[in-house]
Amino acid sequence: MTNQHILVFGAAGKTGLPIMSQAIDQGLHVTAFVRDPAKLTLEHERLQVIQGNIQDSVAVDRALSSADFAAVISSLGVYIKEPITPIADGTRNIIEAMEKHGPKRFIIVSSLGAGDSKGDGNLVARFIQKRFLKYVLLDKDWQERHIMKSHLDWTIIRPPQLTDEPDIHTDVLTWIGPHDRAKKVMWKVSRADVAAVCLRALKEKAHLREAIAMARLKS
Repeated sequence: MTNQHILVFGAAGKTGLPIMSQAIDQGLHVTAFVRDPAKLTLEHERLQVIQGNIQDSVAVDRALSSADFAAVISSLGVYIKEPITPIADGTRNIIEAMEKHGPKRFIIVSSLGAGDSKGDGNLVARFIQKRFLKYVLLDKDWQERHIMKSHLDWTIIRPPQLTDEPDIHTDVLTWIGPHDRAKKVMWKVSRADVAAVCLRALKEKAHLREAIAMARLKS
């Protein structure tokens, strides 16, 4: 993947930063799309910054037309308490711009509890999904639907609870569809783990048009 150029949405977020950092470490050029460049703590000669809002279709279109990108990675996320769909609406702008300008490869960080992973997780995770993340997951559901209807080579990644530890773990398990309860897992992964799974899918051209969940194997 050396010298390839990727565009990252949600770049200033806690998951976007390790995605960009690992991508740069792997030799990629990165363009970060952010609302507020002042919140971006990463600097590198192979990192460019574009300021914009995903709700602004003109800004998103301009970003996608600014370079010959090999892929787009989205780690967009927002906590909402009402039935609105800002991430889904912004993602639709990204899809339209990608289908107009390219590239076709789109990797998206969604969430455990979205799509056919609804009900996955331990008792605490399911309670949090139902009690606190109802509208967040509704937004993610609509985001995934827009993506799955597109003509892009998408991969949807659904992590469970995220931690800020910097380690990339070797015991991360991924799967498609509902979780096999016979496989005992820890419903926590690091954001660094999520970044590693995203970039592995990009490098290996894996999980094309698939939604995968992830967790860590319980020892």
